[in-house]
Amino acid sequence: MAWGKKESPAPNTDWLVATLNNTSMKVLITMLALLFTMNFYGQTLIQKLETVKTTKQANNFISKNTELQGSVLQIDSNVDTSELQKQFYLKKTGDIFSIGTNTYKVIAEKTAILSRVSYIFLDGTQLSSKQIDAVRKFILDEYKKGVLFDSLAAKYNMDGNQNFGDTNWFADGVMAEEFSDAVKQHNLSDVFTVDVPASKWYFIVKKTYESKQSKKMTMLQVKSGG
Repeated sequence: MAWGKKESPAPNTDWLVATLNNTSMKVLITMLALLFTMNFYGQTLIQKLETVKTTKQANNFISKNTELQGSVLQIDSNVDTSELQKQFYLKKTGDIFSIGTNTYKVIAEKTAILSRVSYIFLDGTQLSSKQIDAVRKFILDEYKKGVLFDSLAAKYNMDGNQNFGDTNWFADGVMAEEFSDAVKQHNLSDVFTVDVPASKWYFIVKKTYESKQSKKMTMLQVKSGG
């Protein structure tokens, strides 16, 4: 007879395998359910946003879906220049996209070319045509001699502009058509004259900045999660 320790039977691990398989299955099912819910919610949100096409509709959407913490954003590429906002200017009307925890719908966009000049205004209701011609010639001669345009504007401008005749940035339709058209036809640092006879407005103008493009956008912003 062989003497020694009696071998113990191998432990039954079937229950452990079954438990692990069951747990893994539960985790998998939970993850799939979560992904399905998130995907369904995302699709539902996008479908809702697709119906929003005007600012009025956007405000109504915000009122009916307060849990989304929505708001209407107005941004201007010449004012709002953060890295986040720069991404917005690449979008177009109707686009729906998400950044971080927010989803956005572009409601409207408007693009314009902006110009900026300095001017000396001569009032045709106070000066005769001969006087205007004479004053213009004198001012242009002084400028050619090296007198700064700002100094000449401060001295001779007749409309009360206290900023050396600076217009700030302006788009088409803001100034008289003759004025805007003349500005477009000239290059940076050009000095030229503009007449608006119907209003008896006469100008000496200096183009002080290159023209640039401006984009204004109206967007609906909502939380991406429920």
